Amino acid sequence: IAVALGGLSYFVFGRKTGNMAGKRLLLITIPLVVGLFIMQSMLIYRGLAEPGTHLKDINEEIEQLIDPGAVVTGPYAPAFVIDNNLKGIIYVFGLTHVERGLFDRFPISHVIMDYSNWRQAVKDYPELDSATELATFVARDLYVKLYRVKDAAVPMTEFERSVALALAGEPDSSMNSLLQFNRCYPDNLTGIMTLIRSHFMGGHLTSYLQSLEDFPKMYPDNFRVHLFCAEEYTRLFDRDTDGRFRSLSEHHIKIVRRLNPALK
Repeated sequence: IAVALGGLSYFVFGRKTGNMAGKRLLLITIPLVVGLFIMQSMLIYRGLAEPGTHLKDINEEIEQLIDPGAVVTGPYAPAFVIDNNLKGIIYVFGLTHVERGLFDRFPISHVIMDYSNWRQAVKDYPELDSATELATFVARDLYVKLYRVKDAAVPMTEFERSVALALAGEPDSSMNSLLQFNRCYPDNLTGIMTLIRSHFMGGHLTSYLQSLEDFPKMYPDNFRVHLFCAEEYTRLFDRDTDGRFRSLSEHHIKIVRRLNPALK
């Protein structure tokens, strides 16, 4: 990498043509672009080549969660559209020069990024503060969230409609949309997880607990499923301080660490 950057810098900056301001800009831009490319490549390689990371499955899930015409942006966007038919625009937030009108020039409907980048994105583009959070994904040791931009030009899917209805305080209508989505995509893990959480939010504890017991049996080798169960049992322990829930959470955490050692 160092040799490549050195050779590229020599080619660009060792020549006597062009002005110094342009050269300085390239001096900043080229390492940034190359570094971002390397970061994307490493994420994609780890997600697709190493066991237990399931980036390919996440690509498939996202394609089902949002409209086929959606355009996704963010620093990690290429990694989450590489194995589906969605369009992606790579964009790094937090640069010295903020691209004003970014969301007017490009038909961006969704944003996917980690928390630190999201904070910077909202700072650069305050309109993103009204975006709707749809889902959280874990690929290897990276947590990212998928958001729908306000007034996105693409239609809502049943999953997105379910999220919107839940936020609007219409739980019954939200559940109907979610069930319809899950009937179409019964193996979409995000849909299943959202349905299980909906049982909890609706006070249906018996079906909620039964679902938490059945879910890992359906996907015994998927670390995302065990991580979800661990988080839900922790939620229950914090609520009821029942030692049984703490033990179940620790049980699933052990499985997560075995299936995905990169996740600390």
